[in-house]
Formats: sequence, C-alpha cells, structure tokens
Amino acid sequence: MDSTSSKLDSVTGGIGAFDDQIGAYWYTQEGEKAYAYGIRLPVDFQGQLPLQMESRELPQRDYLVISHPAFAYEEIGASVFHAVEEALAQYDFSSTDYLPDKTAFTYQIHNPEHLGYRLYLPLKKS
Repeated sequence: MDSTSSKLDSVTGGIGAFDDQIGAYWYTQEGEKAYAYGIRLPVDFQGQLPLQMESRELPQRDYLVISHPAFAYEEIGASVFHAVEEALAQYDFSSTDYLPDKTAFTYQIHNPEHLGYRLYLPLKKS
C-alpha cells in the first residue's frame, strides 16, 4: 500500500500508527465477522493498485462515531480499544431513529499519537 500514489492520508511511521490504512469489518451472510485493510483514494483515482487490492466506491451514509483522543499506544493501547468497544456495546439506540447496519462496513481509524482511535459504525433507519 505504501507504493500507491495519491493516498488521502499520510504515513507517520510510528509503532501502531496505521494512519494510511483504514481497517474495516463486516458480517458475512453466515453471520461471521470478516476483516480487511484499505486506503482512502480520491474518487477520480486512475493509478495502479497493488495486485492484491481491489477498488470499491463506498456510498455516503450515516455513522455513529465513537472516538478516543490521541494516546500513548505502548502504555494504554489495549485499554483504549476496550473502552471504545465497551462504549459501542453500551450505546442505547432506543432514543434514536437508527440501528446498526450489519450489511455495511464498520471502519476503524487508528493513529494513536495524532488523532487517537475512531470507530465508525454504519447506521440504518429503524
């Protein structure tokens, strides 16, 4: 992925800092969680991708974003991930018009020293 030009995100090179990669997971038709990494590119990107990658245009949609500010990855990384996952598990959707959409990608952006950790949960109208 480092060789792909025109990425929208930069690389810091720090331990645990994958700011040029975005993690995503989704649920298969069998209900199993699948996981992938990707990079953000401009919509009009015409360059060459590495052979193991494919290009997908993802539609704009509503997300619940749970984030933790910048942190020391080596010291509290595991605690941060646990706190974000726990916040997601405890979120009360009954006071909204939305529910999680397990048919779409859930994104994770991880850049501990600069932006922290963010989880983007796709939503659908209830």
